[in-house]
Amino acid sequence: MRTLVLLGAAIGVLAAPAAKAAEFTFYDIPSSLGTVATGVNDSGQVAGYYQTEVQDPNPRSVNRGFTSTVATPGVVATVHAPGYDATQLFSINNAGVSAATLVPILAAGPPPTTGGTVGATYNGVFSPPIFPPQAVDGPLKNAFAQGVNTAGTVVGYYRDTASTTTFGFTFAGGVYTNPISNGGQPTFLTGINGAGTAVGYYQGGGTTHGITYNGLFSADIDVPGATDGTFATGLSDGGEVVGYFIDGSGTHGFVLVDGIFTTIDVPGALGVTQILGINNRHQVAGYYVNDEGKQIGFVAYVPEPGTMALFATGAFFLPFARRARARRSAA
Repeated sequence: MRTLVLLGAAIGVLAAPAAKAAEFTFYDIPSSLGTVATGVNDSGQVAGYYQTEVQDPNPRSVNRGFTSTVATPGVVATVHAPGYDATQLFSINNAGVSAATLVPILAAGPPPTTGGTVGATYNGVFSPPIFPPQAVDGPLKNAFAQGVNTAGTVVGYYRDTASTTTFGFTFAGGVYTNPISNGGQPTFLTGINGAGTAVGYYQGGGTTHGITYNGLFSADIDVPGATDGTFATGLSDGGEVVGYFIDGSGTHGFVLVDGIFTTIDVPGALGVTQILGINNRHQVAGYYVNDEGKQIGFVAYVPEPGTMALFATGAFFLPFARRARARRSAA
């Protein structure tokens, strides 16, 4: 684990006087096969997951959750739900609660028989499993919890057994709201802010479009130049949207503020940078793939567009002031 601080003057940045240095904090759990940071809250608490190899009795890779902080990236607490085969933490709210996706053990091993996925929340202990009834398919459940806000509303998506289509859901006060679908298309909810507005994406017209949802769907969020989809994954209380998009050169992170997209690429990334969450202090969480093909998690401070440093070469941030296409989607 390491923290890299880049000072603009050191690499020839053209910056506004008020611009801050770009600071990245990296997470690479020792002996892991890959590490992904999925969320950071306003206090600097970080959540995510990593892939590791277990012997039971044959080697196989599984996911485990982790928590850490921006201030002490070398101090990591690993997280695993008892009675489950795999654990992933997604997002972390300002109360320190994460959403989780877990893989159940259907029969003891070794190796164990596993199948399906269920959601949960985690704040030191795991909640009972979260899955809409429509996600039940015999002994399997197919539900993924992706975000939880400070009010305790959980968002995610599930595979509807009857239609085999993926729909979004919310879960609050013991009540599921589903199916949530943009025009009957496969729809994935991936985060929720403090105001109760969800963020995610749907598949339609041969590609993937980002959206927000607060009872009605927003206009499509499409990064200009994206050729294989825009995936919105996080939303701040102030309405900043983050995610990633795919074009001919690879997968890139983005931040959308006031209609302006900013592309985020980690230098040295092997064609993949994904942003998966954002807090209210302009910090984003995600991962990139290094030159060895390994996922490395990170948290980065992203200045507001008005003070964004413009990197000439080897940029962390490659801003472009292109306006989002405003194709209105059906509710």
